[in-house]
Amino acid sequence: MECPKCNRHGTNIERFIHNYLHSKKISYTIRNRKIIENRELDVYIPERKIAIECNGLYWHSDGNKYKNYHLEKTENCEKLGIRLLQIFSDEIEFKPKATINRLNNILGLNKIKIDSEKCEIREVDYDLTEKFLLKYHLEGPDKPTHRYGLYYKNRLLSIMTFEKCKTEGLYLYSRYCTINGVEVINGDKKMMEHFKNEVKPQKIIARSCRRWNVSSHFEKLGFIFSKSSGIH
Repeated sequence: MECPKCNRHGTNIERFIHNYLHSKKISYTIRNRKIIENRELDVYIPERKIAIECNGLYWHSDGNKYKNYHLEKTENCEKLGIRLLQIFSDEIEFKPKATINRLNNILGLNKIKIDSEKCEIREVDYDLTEKFLLKYHLEGPDKPTHRYGLYYKNRLLSIMTFEKCKTEGLYLYSRYCTINGVEVINGDKKMMEHFKNEVKPQKIIARSCRRWNVSSHFEKLGFIFSKSSGIH
């Protein structure tokens, strides 16, 4: 267990992020206390107005941080026009490639960009969906009732899943992810429209992980913000 205050060279999580940013030739500051009053940002990228928090499970548990600590930090950054990403150590330990893929998407670093109009939508079987989400989605597999994939030249690039709720006509937008190194332009929007046209749901709801997501992603898909239940 590493103490972030004691380790002047940075924790394992911080070093992972530093090495990643160095490899991408992205300039950043560390342990910046000039942005938010009485708060430290582990990593700040001024040119992109993106900050990254490197959260160890112990030091950032409920026992060491008060209930709304992470949410308040995110909202304080938002007020300054800064997007705050909060990465936990288990994500880097168990899903380093998926973490890097998510960072590449957010920082616009994917080298391969494919227009969704060139892709074909197909239904994906449960087993393939589970394997795909396990590999490429940080939260792993879900229990979807509807599974769609975007294929380009017969290669599966993205998957979007939905769960049918107990309330008649209500569905949960559950997962969306893409293979590493590829950005499918408007892929999520294309699959959402396909689901609406095929299933004709009365209502679709979604839960956003604010550690990674921003509201604009969901607004693009037609969602309207309802309430906040915390940072996750």
